[in-house]
Amino acid sequence: MKKIAVFDAQGPVYLMVNKEGKVIPIGNTKQLKKEVYPNFYDDFDDYFALDMEKQVLIEEDLVINKNVSVVENPGIVEFFAKLRKKGITPVIITFGTTKATKEELKQVVESYNKKNNTNLQQEEVISMKNAHSVLDLGMTKANPEDWKKIIEENYGEVEVVAVFEDTLKWLKNATKAFGCKGFLVVDEGECIIKKDYDFEYYEGNLKKMSEKFFEVI
Repeated sequence: MKKIAVFDAQGPVYLMVNKEGKVIPIGNTKQLKKEVYPNFYDDFDDYFALDMEKQVLIEEDLVINKNVSVVENPGIVEFFAKLRKKGITPVIITFGTTKATKEELKQVVESYNKKNNTNLQQEEVISMKNAHSVLDLGMTKANPEDWKKIIEENYGEVEVVAVFEDTLKWLKNATKAFGCKGFLVVDEGECIIKKDYDFEYYEGNLKKMSEKFFEVI
């Protein structure tokens, strides 16, 4: 049976960089969006409470119009390559729109090539056919059935071996959907087992988790 590892884009795959060239910590990206679009947040504490039109505008305008840029989360390109070598397909399920994600993944590869003096093409890192937007599909990460539907409709009968997220509640929903291991990606820290009530998951820096991944799945 074909195997898949699912990744959120923002956090696990890429990190945001503001106009001053500062890499934004994973936990601070919501604050960055509020700073760029303050009027959208006057009446909302929760980004996902915004109407869809505003969500699309933010997701696309942020990167398309260069309010922010993105760079690869250190280790992600190598991790994707290791997964494919082991017969596991990396798949992205993101809140961001397909248009925004395409630009973000382009910047990820450009950033990696510049730092490593390589000439990788985007398709060599991850294909856009394996990047899926819940916003474009009218779905939500809050519903485990939506996670399952995306995978089933695009890949048929497969085994999802793990999910990498930067939001704990979405990680819970995804692992519930697939019955797989969950990895919560944070800025710093070794790959350690944590527990939230009855939910057990791994937490750590992406690079550290990628180094231990094949030992724990």
